[in-house]
Amino acid sequence: MCAASVASSNSVCFIPHGASPEVIFMPKLKTHKGAAKRFKKTGSGKFTRRMANGRHLFAGKSNANKRRLGQDASVSSANHDAVADMLPYA
Repeated sequence: MCAASVASSNSVCFIPHGASPEVIFMPKLKTHKGAAKRFKKTGSGKFTRRMANGRHLFAGKSNANKRRLGQDASVSSANHDAVADMLPYA
């Protein structure tokens, strides 16, 4: 029995065949699939996102505003760490 299963009943402990019982591997990190569809990582390490309010109700918006809403924006520094946690392999 490994130490991880004693601490928490829902922890996963995997000991490969032939390895010593002291070797405990952490579970794999899962990508948040909703975030993967919404954010892309740039070459400099930043994340890009789509702008809000750019899908419908265009009659009340100016042409310049509609053009701007079609472009990608970068994720703010306040939210960057949260997005990076959801996309561990991006």
